[in-house]
Amino acid sequence: MMSTKSSGPRLTEALSVLGQRVTGPTVECRPYTSVTRRGLIRDPLSKSCLYGPADDTHRLVSESPLVPSTRAGDDSQKVGDEKESAPGKAPAAGIHDELSDLTAEELQTLKEKMGLKAFRKVFGAQSSEKSHSPSRFHRENKNRPSEVSSKRKVSVVRDMPGVSGVTRDPRFDDISGEFRQDIFERDFSFIDDIKSLEKKKVQKQLKKERREEKKEKLKRLLNKMDWKKKEKAMVKEGKAPYFLKKSDKTKLELAEKFKTLKQKGQVKQFIQKKRKRNSAKDRKKLPDARPS
Repeated sequence: MMSTKSSGPRLTEALSVLGQRVTGPTVECRPYTSVTRRGLIRDPLSKSCLYGPADDTHRLVSESPLVPSTRAGDDSQKVGDEKESAPGKAPAAGIHDELSDLTAEELQTLKEKMGLKAFRKVFGAQSSEKSHSPSRFHRENKNRPSEVSSKRKVSVVRDMPGVSGVTRDPRFDDISGEFRQDIFERDFSFIDDIKSLEKKKVQKQLKKERREEKKEKLKRLLNKMDWKKKEKAMVKEGKAPYFLKKSDKTKLELAEKFKTLKQKGQVKQFIQKKRKRNSAKDRKKLPDARPS
């Protein structure tokens, strides 16, 4: 293997070609600029240009034994020819052949000075580049089952075709344990306290409320609470639960209402108001009178 001292000039030449900062005759590297705008020569190995006057820069590059000589002032070399000297193509392949005789130590030092990104561009890393876009599987025929990548982990929660999901109620399942009435009543005794507080609040609102519509709603709510209590007591006695229809509920509510109105002596007033409302509704349905 060659020593680092003897490999110094060769590395300097290689780095000058690649447009990097090295010891000795340096070439400054700036961001890429078009050849036609400022007369700068593009470095074929990276997206940068060799900064300086076109003639001097070209002289520095052409003097190196690693790059084939071309003249900067040649009219045949135009902007369209830049595609031929694009990075990763013919010039990079030629320099790759020229630098192939370097030893492993020289290549390592060259990599450290150039940087890993530029080194990979020169030594054919472009071919091994992979597209980051995920590959999609397409079916050749719509009747075939859909293809899925085997590298992806299958999710636990997924829809299986042809398999119906089994619903499970934890209240009646043995996995949840045995039902014990005493423990249930002890753990959920606070619900009865909340219900009693709610009933007291509704009764207070009913006393303060002056609007008739709001009063009716609150009375219905109280009747509902009382009815649920009665139903629970009847079920405890051994009777089957009976669920009222809406029509039966309205009848019971009206009966309760008439009882309270009888006690206050307001039955006639209530009937008159009800008749007025019904007559107003009927008038709306009638057609308008013709203009005379």
